[in-house]
Amino acid sequence: MVSIPKARRDALTDGIFAFAMTVLVIDVHLPLTAEYRTDRELLDALGNLGPELLAYFISFFVLALFWRGLAAHDTEAEPGSAHLFLWLLYLLSMTFLPFSTSLVGAHETLAPAVWVYAANMVAGALASFGMLMTWPAAARRGSAPAIIRLSILIISAGLSAIVSLFDPKSAMWPYLVNAVGPAVVGWWQRRSSQPA
Repeated sequence: MVSIPKARRDALTDGIFAFAMTVLVIDVHLPLTAEYRTDRELLDALGNLGPELLAYFISFFVLALFWRGLAAHDTEAEPGSAHLFLWLLYLLSMTFLPFSTSLVGAHETLAPAVWVYAANMVAGALASFGMLMTWPAAARRGSAPAIIRLSILIISAGLSAIVSLFDPKSAMWPYLVNAVGPAVVGWWQRRSSQPA
């Protein structure tokens, strides 16, 4: 098994997240050839950026949640080869996010664009879950909040794919379910800390 120093793994991971989060915004732009002569024309054009902005905001915060989850379970323990493989799959799904965001932002009325985005979310969540499960038991203590958040993300991606079958233009809205993640985690922590 090849041993990769933790500092190198962290540098690559943080660099990929920083790059992916920055690249997301590239597809949010007005047409370069358009000419806006009045305030109303420009405001209308900015208003038409709704799908791109929605996809950008959702993707940015999903990346932030993925990064936070990874940072929260950081450990000095030496990961095994299965963990390193899952880590690379995780980073692969993060680097793919700007493409899936661009696709769904540009083609929000087409279900396959929504499916690619949802598949990207599920792949990242499953790889993250797999990485969590490959740490030693001591390093996994307290991982329930991450499992809850990952489960909510998978559920929202599934709901998005289902909604896309009937109304692709509304299919990104189920991702707002992730906003309740902190409340669900708080409820679970209060419930689990009560004496039996």
